[in-house]
Amino acid sequence: MKITADDVTVGELLGQRFLVIPRFQRPYSWNRGEVEEFWIDTCTLREADYFIGSVVLYKSGSDELGIVDGQQRITTVTILLCALRDAFEDEGAGDLAKGLHQLIERIDITSRKRLVLRTQTSYPYLQVAIQSNDEEDEEEVFAASPEEELIQEAHLFLRNRIAEVVADAKRDAGKTVKSKKRAARQALETIRARVLSLNIIVALLENEEDAYLIFETLNTRGKNLSPVDLVRTHITRLIPPNNRTTDRPKERFEGILQRFAESDSELDPKDFLLHYWLSTHEYTSRARIFKEVKRTVKTKDAARKLLDSLETNGKLYLRIAEPDNYERNRSERPITRCLTSLNAVQFKQSTPFILSVVRSFEDKHLKLRRAVEALSAVENFHTIFSAVTSQPASGGISQMYALHARKLSQAKTDSGRDAAVDSLVEKLRQKLPVFEEFQANFEQVLFFRTKHRPKGTPKPQARLARYLLEKYTNHIASGVNLKASDLTVEHLLPQSAHRKSVPMSIIGQLGNLLLVTEELNEELGDKSFAEKAAILKSSHVPMDDLLTSFIESGRMSPSDVRARTAEMARVGYSTIWKL
Repeated sequence: MKITADDVTVGELLGQRFLVIPRFQRPYSWNRGEVEEFWIDTCTLREADYFIGSVVLYKSGSDELGIVDGQQRITTVTILLCALRDAFEDEGAGDLAKGLHQLIERIDITSRKRLVLRTQTSYPYLQVAIQSNDEEDEEEVFAASPEEELIQEAHLFLRNRIAEVVADAKRDAGKTVKSKKRAARQALETIRARVLSLNIIVALLENEEDAYLIFETLNTRGKNLSPVDLVRTHITRLIPPNNRTTDRPKERFEGILQRFAESDSELDPKDFLLHYWLSTHEYTSRARIFKEVKRTVKTKDAARKLLDSLETNGKLYLRIAEPDNYERNRSERPITRCLTSLNAVQFKQSTPFILSVVRSFEDKHLKLRRAVEALSAVENFHTIFSAVTSQPASGGISQMYALHARKLSQAKTDSGRDAAVDSLVEKLRQKLPVFEEFQANFEQVLFFRTKHRPKGTPKPQARLARYLLEKYTNHIASGVNLKASDLTVEHLLPQSAHRKSVPMSIIGQLGNLLLVTEELNEELGDKSFAEKAAILKSSHVPMDDLLTSFIESGRMSPSDVRARTAEMARVGYSTIWKL
């Protein structure tokens, strides 16, 4: 590999070559804070011979260089020059605007107008809305992606800062129009001189193959690119664009990321990539996943299959996170209920297996009954193992899920898929804590307003307590699934009772809780248990036998709360969350 290095200025770099941001680069990502810092460093506080770092380029054509490293800085410089050009034009300095535009767009050797910096990721917004100064170009474009919105924000910020410099210059100038115009022109020329004299070290590579290698090396040794960025680079390297203006492979990959960005859940594409890979391939870690992808995916066909699979599984991953938004018909309601419950438990290590189950169901390889059994087993296990008893997670559990996810994905027959599910369920049973440990921890799951928490009382776990209460209520309601969004949690012994020597560790226990409608909750208010019992007798709220006996008697003591909590734990362990 041959690398040459040279010390140049921004003016020399943009004035002598055409630059292209290649397909394997990630989109423009500088936020306002980073653009502001760049403006201050380069145009406000800088001294002479200011150095803005090194860039790595490669020969992409006879007069074109591709950008390996330095994309964000070069793009920001170009946006700044566009804002400066427009400011010259606004101040009546058309000659200077035209001259500066030569560093943005100029005639090449074939007599064609050509942008000095060409990018394939933000087309056509950057080109049409910012770089172009063609008055005949009436095409109206809008920032249609997160990248383009950042470009728009950077351009607006830099335009406003330049406008402030011009306004200050005019304010300090004489009273005549001519003196103000001269001051504005001089201020803009000063900014131009500062930008074009910025120093850069250019490391030049001979070809695109070397560029890919350097890009991967730079970004697996400390640069701020994720495995997702590197996988995108690898895929677009193996699959060429359709033509000069259309790059469907890259657009499809960006579409996957866009769907995650627009989702209601806070999904991390890095998690998705790892979980997808573990559901279909040999076990690996997040740090090594790109190496595994590169080792496994070596041809155009393999890259296409990977891209197809990432698209399909990305949609399934969203369904797992947001089941209510992706249900297509009532027959899938049991799957939706399972996924909703699993989200309440929240245990990421099981996601590869969950993804494998949902994928097998979608592909009609796994019957609804078996899919529900598999998902319920994961939910039940982690309710006991993780949510209630807080057992320490280990790499062994993660590998166990990945192994069975892969077995399920690779099985060719119904019996093979059944065996994969049954094997996992048996492994989960072997890892279950004993009932006594579950019961002891179940009693510590509390629900009350934090402001009522006395010193020494365990922290309330509202999300978990509500989930456990909903599952228990559905069970005693003979399988009728209640709409949780329509119900609120009622404390049978009111929260104010802690002022009468009833500890919050009793008031917050699950045995003191009941799900009721909002209207009934308001009616019950902060009444005593006896008053509440009189109202609840005529309600249709699902209640277990023990609570019914308390309601009938009109009395409920702290020991009664403990007894009901213990009974709820017994029913939960032996029936509701039984594997």
